[in-house]
Amino acid sequence: MIEIIDDEVELIRLRVAEKLGWRAIRYGGNSALVGLPPGKKRPGPVPSYARDIKASWEIVDYLTALEIRVSIVNETLRGYIRNYFVEIGPKEVPFAKASHRSTSVAICLAFLDVPEEKLRSTSNRPVTLDSGDFIHRVT
Repeated sequence: MIEIIDDEVELIRLRVAEKLGWRAIRYGGNSALVGLPPGKKRPGPVPSYARDIKASWEIVDYLTALEIRVSIVNETLRGYIRNYFVEIGPKEVPFAKASHRSTSVAICLAFLDVPEEKLRSTSNRPVTLDSGDFIHRVT
């Protein structure tokens, strides 16, 4: 398995934020990553999607609201978790897969492989997720 270093994790965080609709992302005065959250006009801190399970779970919630299947399975050896495997899409032929020793990174890597057209709402109703500062609407 290839080791992902901090710079790569930060790049994953940035790419996920952009795919979720964050705008004007930049590093603030205290080296914190800030931007305009989807649907908001006031800047806020960009969640650490690739480091924080709560933040990465927002991706799972988002996909679930779009009625897209997400499967997260772990591989264990002698009681220790070795890797997490994430599949997004139909069980028969998922359209995105990833694995990593960190659940958050595995979720993010799989999400980044999801084709954009799959992220459009399958119904006519908008999808809204709100957890803390994160709001995302799909129309």
